[in-house]
Amino acid sequence: MPCTIAYGVDCSFDLDISTETLVAICREPHGEVLTDPCAATRQALSEPLEFPALARAMAPGDRIVLAVDAGLPQPGVLLSALADYLVEAGADAEHLTVLTTKLSSDHHGEELLQQLPPQWRSSLRLEIHDPTAKTQLSLLGQAHDGRPIYLNRTLLDADLVVPLGCLRSASAIGYYGRYGGLFPAFADEKTLQRYRKPRGAEKRREAVEAQRREIDEIGWMIGSQFTVQVVPGGGESLLGVWAGATEKVFERGERQFAEAWD
Repeated sequence: MPCTIAYGVDCSFDLDISTETLVAICREPHGEVLTDPCAATRQALSEPLEFPALARAMAPGDRIVLAVDAGLPQPGVLLSALADYLVEAGADAEHLTVLTTKLSSDHHGEELLQQLPPQWRSSLRLEIHDPTAKTQLSLLGQAHDGRPIYLNRTLLDADLVVPLGCLRSASAIGYYGRYGGLFPAFADEKTLQRYRKPRGAEKRREAVEAQRREIDEIGWMIGSQFTVQVVPGGGESLLGVWAGATEKVFERGERQFAEAWD
């Protein structure tokens, strides 16, 4: 029986497995796929979880950064809904910056902006974070162990940062939880290398727990309180969109993720 195994961002390989050997084919999660992710995003933004309407968190002239997760499904659709909501709420398109990593920009490129309203699309700024460029980095402060923390300068200079991310399994490689879409995603190259460093199985759990504590500490230092997170379906589909206070969004989103995927 032919069976296709998906892996990575957009890769797959084919196997021919006998019916006696095949136990199950797990291509899709439990739950209904969103038929209109754009409408679902706007609904989530209009009724955020334990957070006032996002329009009330803005002031005229605010510099707003939309930090896009590298593994986000349908990023153009979600970004369009978020940016359009902000502009309608009074944000100046010229003060909006879409911040991505090289990985996400290589995969989606300028497609990120193609679904934005054409009347102000060219006003919005797209920045690709380069962890090796010192001119793109600023010092946030020091971690509890005295290690300096360098992050993207545009991110730290913003008046409002809205992370746009995708929930994953807590054990997934490269997934760092609540604030992982900000740190280490937009940190310096040295920090990224430290987080990518392979570890033995006996030290992996200890290392992951230490990293999560560090990330939570840095998230608090950044002052990130609002987030938009999606629950992925199979392929590029979505099962849910959550917006609001970071802690509450992850509480609800992780519950839906577990019901769909575990």
